Amino acid sequence: MTIQRRMLPPTDGFPPGQKYSTQSANGRVYDPKAAAYQDVEYQDANVLGTSGWTHVCWVGPTASRPKKSGPSSGVPVAAAQGLLYWDTDLGKMIVMSNDLDWHDCATGLAV
Repeated sequence: MTIQRRMLPPTDGFPPGQKYSTQSANGRVYDPKAAAYQDVEYQDANVLGTSGWTHVCWVGPTASRPKKSGPSSGVPVAAAQGLLYWDTDLGKMIVMSNDLDWHDCATGLAV
């Protein structure tokens, strides 16, 4: 399974003078009014970023967490200190710590 990127859509007036509008990326259409955040295909995130969308974190199930060993099929990023990941199985934000293990952002406990 591939992971996605959680993105915040732009608000009216950013870039200056721009109003909400749908954005197309790699054949998929994203509507900034649809939700407070949207999980998008990682290939689309850079395209959306040029239109004022903000990357928050990577998103996916526990089995798809980025690995210390580097990018792999469906996981285009290596785990590194400070990397944020919304684990959809746990329903929480986790972070890669300096000991290269995943920790709950709220409690600091290893997950």
